[in-house]
Amino acid sequence: MKIYTNMVNEFSDIIESSLHYAYENKINKILIFSKNGDSALALKKQLSEKNTSIKIMAILFPANEHFFKRDNDGNVEEFIPNSPRKGKINILEQAEIQPIYGTLPFENVIVPGTTNNIYSTIKQTLSLVSPGLQLAVQGVLMATDQGFLSDNEHVISIVSDISVDITSANSRLMFHPQYGLNINHIIAQKKKQN
Repeated sequence: MKIYTNMVNEFSDIIESSLHYAYENKINKILIFSKNGDSALALKKQLSEKNTSIKIMAILFPANEHFFKRDNDGNVEEFIPNSPRKGKINILEQAEIQPIYGTLPFENVIVPGTTNNIYSTIKQTLSLVSPGLQLAVQGVLMATDQGFLSDNEHVISIVSDISVDITSANSRLMFHPQYGLNINHIIAQKKKQN
């Protein structure tokens, strides 16, 4: 893995660095982790201004998956961040952005009273480089598992704090010496705040 090329202050700088890198290296697919699809639409707008054929894929939170969050009083709130019925899918598809829903590959299956430290170890290790790196990697695995990327495909994956050039793999073969995932280059990373 190469060292990152740009330490940046803003998410917009990550996007700009990624686009420049994609043009320079002839990469034709960009994945962007997007809570609600808005960042993917913004990226598409920038690309359409440059008249390019780069394909965008929006990695979204799993459809209809229940999430739980504690409020300030310690009460647990349940919420579903994405539902296919909310209309965002249609907006993304009309903009020629491929929406990708799925469970994050490094998330444990919830079995009360037990833990699976393998996935936690992978996430924590990737997070040593950047908190978002584990999401960038999981997005590529999800897109490959669902057939939107081929194995061994050269793509860019963007999250809020980092952009990486990755060679894709499916989740099961992620660590395989020949068919495994490879982080080729850290394109841009947000500077750590003091």
